[in-house]
Formats: sequence, structure tokens, C-alpha cells
Amino acid sequence: MEPKRSNYELNDFALNMVNIKALQLVGKAGFTFDDVEDTKQDMILDLLERLTKYDPSKSNYKLFVTCVVDRKGRNLIRHRLMEMRDHRREACSLNDEIDVGEDAPVQRLATISQDDHDIRSGKYRRPAEEREHLRLDLETVLADLSPELRRCDATDQVCLAGRP
Repeated sequence: MEPKRSNYELNDFALNMVNIKALQLVGKAGFTFDDVEDTKQDMILDLLERLTKYDPSKSNYKLFVTCVVDRKGRNLIRHRLMEMRDHRREACSLNDEIDVGEDAPVQRLATISQDDHDIRSGKYRRPAEEREHLRLDLETVLADLSPELRRCDATDQVCLAGRP
């Protein structure tokens, strides 16, 4: 069954509302003038998707467009302010030059270890030293187990305690 298509398309009013709202977002939640075109595209796409659900018997076109564009603007701000994307969270740029006591300043990026990078990118949850300690602890525990329990895995019916 094909979705209901609306005869309503983007007109000058809708495009004007999108332009106004995109410009209103500049300076909020880290949006800049460089983001205006992307913001307009997001709003137009959202509006086109929602126009298929527009029912003229429930509201007029201008009110519908205004509500959809306003809601999309609020959602873009909410999305941008989520903790993991919050522009205020970063205290400095990785391209800032810092003095490390050598001949010339280096970019902050050069002072970040591979271990820090792996943790921040989600590759690992623990530093390399802690992972090594856990590996050694696991080897110690496994060495004390019987051969049957040592080969135990998630598919076996035998657990480490020896109970089924």
C-alpha cells in the first residue's frame, strides 16, 4: 500500500520560514553561519517528509509549516546539545600549540598517546596497563582450574563453579 501523497509542495512561504529559522539558529548551541545551508537542507527534508501527512481539514498550510519548521529547529538544538556533541564540552582545540619544554611548541594532538586515543574512540574501555593486569589475573585463575573447567565457554553447560 503506497503512502498517501499530499498535493502540497514547498512554496515561497515554506522556503522563507526555513531560511528564517536556519538564520535564527546561528549563535545558538554552537551553530554558525557555516551551518546555515546544512540546517536548511535538514529542515526542508523534514518538511517534505511531513507534508505527506498534512491534512487540510485539521489545520491550515501556513500553521502546519510553521509548526514543523519550529519543531525541527528545536530538535536540531537538542541534538547539538546532547552531552557527547556539546560544543561547550571541549575546553581547547587539538590544534592549539603548547610549550612542552622542547625547542619549539607542538600541537596538543602530538601529546596524546595511542592509549588515550583508543579509550576516547571506544576501542578500549581501560588503559593498556589495566588491561595487562586483568590478562595476568585471568591467566593466574585459569592456571588453577582443572582442564575441563579451563576449556569452559558460553556454549558449555558446565560453569566455572562446576554446577550445570
